[in-house]
Amino acid sequence: MTTNVIDLINGAVASDSRWSISGKSFIFFYDDPGFEKILPLAGSVCVFAGNGFLIEEWKKWFQTKPKDRTGHPPTSLSLPNGTQSITINLVIKKTKKVRFSRGSAERFGNEAVFAGTGTYPAIASWTLEKDAIKAVENAILSDHFSGGTIKHLAFNGVPHNLNQSRSIQEVNKLIGEEGTVMFLDNSKLCMPVAEAKLQDTSVAQMADAIAAGSVNASAPCASMYTDWTAEELSDLGDALDEILALEE
Repeated sequence: MTTNVIDLINGAVASDSRWSISGKSFIFFYDDPGFEKILPLAGSVCVFAGNGFLIEEWKKWFQTKPKDRTGHPPTSLSLPNGTQSITINLVIKKTKKVRFSRGSAERFGNEAVFAGTGTYPAIASWTLEKDAIKAVENAILSDHFSGGTIKHLAFNGVPHNLNQSRSIQEVNKLIGEEGTVMFLDNSKLCMPVAEAKLQDTSVAQMADAIAAGSVNASAPCASMYTDWTAEELSDLGDALDEILALEE
C-alpha cells in the first residue's frame, strides 16, 4: 500500500502517506499519521517501504549519526506468519543518483525511480508531466492501496511537508482504533474500524491483535515478504560506507 517516486531530474522525492495492516481478506489503514516513508540526511535521502518496525529502527539508527555501518538494524524479521523485510532506496543529493535500491523498484531511464502498488499509474503520469507529486496524485486516483496527503521533499530541503511526530506504536494505535477497513473481496468496500468490527469477527480479532502489539503497520511492497540475499546485504554495506561518509 504505497507509491514512492524519486525524481532524478529535479532532485526530489514524493510519497503517499498511507500505512496499513493486512488481514486475510481486508486491510486496516490510516492516512497521514505523522510517520514518514522519507528521511532526509545531510548528504542523502532515504526512501522506505516494508515493515514499519524496521523502518522506525533504521530511521533511529541514521539519526544517531553513526560513523560506520557497524551495528546497523536488521533488514528482516521472522514473524509467526512469515518473513517481513524493509526496502530501502538511498539517493545521493549532490549527484541525484540512486546509490542503493532493494526490491521491485522500476526505473524510467535516468529520470525517475518508482516503487509500490501505485508504480504503473505513477509512471503513466510521469511520461506526461515529469512531476513526482503529480505522479503520486495519479497513482492515488487508481490504486486503492495508496492514499492520504502527498509527502514531498526537494533535495535542497525546500520545500517539504514531512511530519515525523509519531512512533510506529502510536501509528498502530491510530490504525486499530480510528482507522478504516477495506474489504478486498467486496469491491474494496471501506468503513470505519468501529463499524467493521461489529460486522466481521475476523476484523474484531485483528483489532485485538493490533491493540496487543502483536502486529505492526507497514507500507507493503512485494519485496517486503522475502528475506534479503547475501548479495543485497553486501551491496547495502558498500552503499552505507559511502552514504555515511557524506554525513561527516
